[in-house]
Amino acid sequence: MTPVIGLFTAEAEKIAIPDREIWRYLGYRGNVPDGAVLEQIEAVRREFLGAVQYKACFAKTKTRRNDAGGIFFPFGTVRSKALERSLAGCEEAYVFCATAGIGADRLISRYAVAEPARSVIADAVATAAVEAFCDSLCASFGGSGYLRPRFSPGYGDLSLEYQSEVLRYLDAARKINVQLTQSMMMVPSKSVTAIAGIGREQCAVPSGCRTCTQKDCAYRRR
Repeated sequence: MTPVIGLFTAEAEKIAIPDREIWRYLGYRGNVPDGAVLEQIEAVRREFLGAVQYKACFAKTKTRRNDAGGIFFPFGTVRSKALERSLAGCEEAYVFCATAGIGADRLISRYAVAEPARSVIADAVATAAVEAFCDSLCASFGGSGYLRPRFSPGYGDLSLEYQSEVLRYLDAARKINVQLTQSMMMVPSKSVTAIAGIGREQCAVPSGCRTCTQKDCAYRRR
C-alpha cells in the first residue's frame, strides 16, 4: 500500500533554538560560555537563520509485533529491544524525516575554510536547530492518544541501517531532498529520521540519551 506522506515546513524565525542545547553541543555540559563565545554564537545564529530551510515528511503507520521477533512496519521488520520498549502498547506510530536543508551544510563548510572556530559553532547551532524543528513537527501531530518520545536509528540498539528503509518509505529524496550515502550518512547532514509511537498511555520508559549505551559521550544530557 502506498503511504500517505505529509509535509511540514517552518519559517526560520518560528523555530526557537535553545541556548543551552547549543552550549551542550559545544561541549559545555551545563556551563555557560564566556562573553566572547556568546557573541560568536549570536553572530552565527543570525547567519544560520538566513541559510536554513526547514522541511519534513512523515507518515502515520500501523505497528505490530512480529511472531518471528521484531516490530513490523510497512517498510519492513525492525529488530530493536530499545524501540520495542518505547513502542510498548502502541498500535500506530509516526515515521518521519526532518532536515535543516543544504544551506546549513554550506554555511558550516564556508566557515570551515575561513573561520574554523565558527564552523564548530555553526555545527552546534544547526544540530540544536534541527532537533528543535523535530520538536515542532512532533507537536503538530494531532489525533487521539499520547505521542511517545521520538526514537532515531543510532539510539540504543536501533541500527543506523534502518535509515535507508525509512527514507525509501517516505520518498524523502524526492519529497524533501534528503539522501543517504553508502556510509549511512544523510545529505544534508543536519537531518533526522525517527519513529514516535502513539500510545493510550504516556511513556514511562527512558528515551533519548537515556537509551544510549555510550555513557562517555560529550553531548550526553545529564
